[in-house]
Amino acid sequence: MEYRILSQQQGKSKDWTGVEYNREQNSREYGETLIRSESVLNIGQMGLQPGDHVELRFRAEDYKDVGGRNLRLSKVYKMSIVSVGTLEKELQDSIEKIKILLKNQKLRQETAWSGRAA
Repeated sequence: MEYRILSQQQGKSKDWTGVEYNREQNSREYGETLIRSESVLNIGQMGLQPGDHVELRFRAEDYKDVGGRNLRLSKVYKMSIVSVGTLEKELQDSIEKIKILLKNQKLRQETAWSGRAA
């Protein structure tokens, strides 16, 4: 796994940093066709602030001597750091939208039922 920090602060951005998986993190022995690995990326220890971003990708590489190494990179996953206040505001806005949708749905149902009763 590789990650990099994209910060709005000067000099805080970083190039790709690799996190190697070892045998303790793998679900099977090497040589298997499918190996599952687990790791925790603790962004709390990276000193990030709202507005910063963390990009994450996975890199698979073998150590083939003949013909060169095989290398594959996954797509890049981007996580944005936002403040708790921003999250609360977005959540409240979403709740309000849901309330409006539910009220409108209730009115449509009541209108439809009153039309059938007549």
